[in-house]
Amino acid sequence: MNFGHQNTTPGERISSIVSGIIALALIAWCVTDFVSISTKGGSQLSIFANALFAFAKGIAGVIIAAPSLARWALSPAFRCIDWIYSPGGYAKRPPLDYRLANLYRNERKFDQAIERYSEIIRYYPKEVSAHAWLFVLISQTRGSRKARKVYRSARRRLRKADDWKKFKTLVSERTREWC
Repeated sequence: MNFGHQNTTPGERISSIVSGIIALALIAWCVTDFVSISTKGGSQLSIFANALFAFAKGIAGVIIAAPSLARWALSPAFRCIDWIYSPGGYAKRPPLDYRLANLYRNERKFDQAIERYSEIIRYYPKEVSAHAWLFVLISQTRGSRKARKVYRSARRRLRKADDWKKFKTLVSERTREWC
């Protein structure tokens, strides 16, 4: 729940600034019309029509400015709510969890398992077990060309000698389990 300070794109920020400027211009135009109506004379009908038009411009300005003003006015409350729901801030990556990938693998839904192991590797590039399972699944289901690509990727990411030995051990154990 990220209420108050969502990441906005530059286009959204520019749009917000432009709508704020337009709203302020309409409100200023409305105020100057009310001042000019009160100082100049004329028939009651023209005064009423000018006042009504000035009032409509003021309402339009408030409607245009309302989202920007509401976001600005309520952002302290939203930050407080964010702090209550996630005091440590928002996670940059999901928690490491093999359950779904293992479930897909055990149910022989290899494409979904490969997706999950790839996702684990995307967020945890040094996770040896995910690299090993991904290599085993791809070598068994998608052929040697893709398996070589995964193997080279694992070699690049697992630079420590201990990690690489662990990878090779896991691959040999899991390949034996599989066959």
